[in-house]
Amino acid sequence: MRDEKDIDEQTPDFGEYGDFLEDSVKHILKHKPASIGIIGILPNGRTIDAYYKSTIADKIQMAGNIALDIMMDTIEANAGIIREILENAPEE
Repeated sequence: MRDEKDIDEQTPDFGEYGDFLEDSVKHILKHKPASIGIIGILPNGRTIDAYYKSTIADKIQMAGNIALDIMMDTIEANAGIIREILENAPEE
């Protein structure tokens, strides 16, 4: 029988990502996903990904959701500029 110390010594150090990964996986699994995808960007700028039970259509949907997040982040970051443009636009 293993004791907890043996298990802890074999567990890799996930550093600053550990809590995020644990919370994210718990949240995702709570919703019983049909597939899962994980993406990371390495220090050299390359990406690494892992998928579980993901079809091509699943990957397309995941990419679409990431693109939507990017669009929403861009809108939020530029909300003041967008508001100013709309306020100063001539009425048609």
